[in-house]
Amino acid sequence: MGERSTAEPRSQYEIGELLGRGSSGLVYRAVTPDGLEVAIKKIPLSKDSMVTIQNEIDMMKSAECAYFVELVDDFYVEEEDEMWIVQEYCPGGSLADVMEFCSVSFTEPQVRWAINCIVHAVDFLHRKSRIHRDVKAANTLLTKDGGVRLTDLGVAALLDEKTQSRQTAIGSPYWMAPEVIQKSMYGKKADIWSIGITAIELAEGAPPMKDVHPFRALFVIPSQPPPTLSVNPANWSNAFHDFVKCCLQKDPALRPSVEDLLKHEFLQNPQKDCLAPLVEQVISKMEEVRQSLDVQAAKQSSEGNPPSDSSPEPSDDDEEDNTSIVDNEAECSDSEGSLVVRNFNAGTPQTTSTREDAYKRFVEKLKQNPNS
Repeated sequence: MGERSTAEPRSQYEIGELLGRGSSGLVYRAVTPDGLEVAIKKIPLSKDSMVTIQNEIDMMKSAECAYFVELVDDFYVEEEDEMWIVQEYCPGGSLADVMEFCSVSFTEPQVRWAINCIVHAVDFLHRKSRIHRDVKAANTLLTKDGGVRLTDLGVAALLDEKTQSRQTAIGSPYWMAPEVIQKSMYGKKADIWSIGITAIELAEGAPPMKDVHPFRALFVIPSQPPPTLSVNPANWSNAFHDFVKCCLQKDPALRPSVEDLLKHEFLQNPQKDCLAPLVEQVISKMEEVRQSLDVQAAKQSSEGNPPSDSSPEPSDDDEEDNTSIVDNEAECSDSEGSLVVRNFNAGTPQTTSTREDAYKRFVEKLKQNPNS
């Protein structure tokens, strides 16, 4: 994997609460001695994970633009045999978290700003002959001032120099382009489809077919007509409807490039501060949750009781939210080249005690059975 720092990161970062799960590891909030907040992704090393980890670090180092989460540092922690990826902390969580935590979907100006930033980020990748392959609200984080950052480059890929294409079925089912699901040769236009689905997700609070099991979605998406803004369609401008229609062409050759999307009427004159009030709400509510958990822990400690771990098991809906698809044959080495489900949410901070307890149980399960 090349030269990596073997310095003791615990002396440089105080690890805080678990934020969420990325495509390759668990993500924690951390603080430096001088008070700088960062996010640290801890990735267990294995023969199978080495290439993925190196890919994510290389992608983050090459994605130095304002629309991506910034890479701060990376460490090899020998005693735990882990890579720690230290990155910019986005206290607003992901766009998916905001919708869930504040029980809202986004207004058209908010969708415009978020999608404008996502398209700029994807444009940066495409200019370097790279594709993201997992664009969605859960992979888009918010800074304190309402800035939008695309994250989780763990499944991003470099296109073949000659064909400018890939053939690996990878991504999250509801956002996957038909040609990706069908394991056809695909390229940059697959990200355009995911951008269109994400636009609908932000406007309606969920991606199309969210009530369909992800495995069934894999069969339905290639055969169904392209989705549209179907919930209260009159609420949205003609420009927004047209933007979604352009992105969600079944034939990738008919989809616009990111350069063309940036010229689309819908993305013009975005309101840059429109998400800041929602971020303030999220930060305030997260602080309330932290204080409540601290009070609960202090009370249990004073009573001589260990912290409770009696929260309910994660629901089927939670598991479906975390589903991503990987084609083993090309980019994994688990079994026989079929599509497999991996329950890793892509980098979304979670804020309720129920989810944190579920993550703790998930970690314990991994300790007991590393191959699960």
